[in-house]
Amino acid sequence: MVSRRWMHLLICVRFLARRPLRLATALLLTAIGVASFVFFHFERLHGPPYDDILTAIEAVTVLALSGFDVHPPRTIAGWCCAYVTLALGMCYVALLTGIVAARIIGNRMQKGISSGGLRVKGHIIMCGWMNRSTDLLKQLFAPDLTNPSPVVIIDPDIEATPLDHPLLHVIRGNPTDAADLKRANIESAEAAIILADRSSADPNASDARSLLIVLAIETLNPKVRTCVEVLNPENAVHFKRVKADEIISVTELTDHLVLQAALCPGAGELISDMLRFDEGEEIYGKPVPPAFVGRTVTDLCLAMLRQYNVLLIGIRSGQRIVRHKRASHILQADDIIFILADSREISLERLVPLQEPAG
Repeated sequence: MVSRRWMHLLICVRFLARRPLRLATALLLTAIGVASFVFFHFERLHGPPYDDILTAIEAVTVLALSGFDVHPPRTIAGWCCAYVTLALGMCYVALLTGIVAARIIGNRMQKGISSGGLRVKGHIIMCGWMNRSTDLLKQLFAPDLTNPSPVVIIDPDIEATPLDHPLLHVIRGNPTDAADLKRANIESAEAAIILADRSSADPNASDARSLLIVLAIETLNPKVRTCVEVLNPENAVHFKRVKADEIISVTELTDHLVLQAALCPGAGELISDMLRFDEGEEIYGKPVPPAFVGRTVTDLCLAMLRQYNVLLIGIRSGQRIVRHKRASHILQADDIIFILADSREISLERLVPLQEPAG
């Protein structure tokens, strides 16, 4: 039987064997240590400069990494140690260069697609890739956004990075697979966008795929804000059952937008401008300023307009949406206010009431 000590040694050897750079580093350091001891043992007999062990270690390390840039040895054993460490150092540098070159070539061949796990945090995961997704990426990385979030795309058939941006990461995988979601660091993600496959002949089949993706994400991390596009409005109830956070019915939204544009000319362009991040003002969600907890909507509207030129358009209170015209609504600490502003970075923490409420 193999003893426990030998078993741990074999495990360490196997671990290093699977990582050639770590194995080569361990061998080089071991060789430098042994060569330094032998070098010092023979060279110290001839006095300075190698009569000190630290000086001998420094000399052997320099010999291994940069060649004969030190005082030459004076013994045969010293020369042998010098040539051995020099040869090992050259092999190590060649291996390091080869590994770096292989990774660069591999990334080029993969066209920006990540092969391993990602370490991003606070990112947005885009599940599935369609041609119309390019416009969404441009919106997420719009110049008006001073602090855009990283974006991770997961798609089984994507062949290359669709946009050259340092905050964009691409994973070739299935967004319903827990392993691929973990590669995208779903545990630290802020939001997930699930786009419907509009090219599908069967809208129910597309919604079923989206439903599986939402179920996989909510199972791994219920805190992720899932935003899903639904083709058949009747399927919205199923997404509510799996606790999707935002359900967008394309059919209903389009019908309402067309109707609004017909009854009020220019409304369609106005709403479209509010939903884009590359121009004009956009809708942002913010917590209620501390000074307005317990106050009315009217107090908050007047203060934001006069102090920040920001318009309040709605409030999320619990599970319901409160329209801004509900002036008598008392703001709570956990409410979320929706504002129309030109930047997400606007801070309302220092917002103060214009006047004290009557006693």
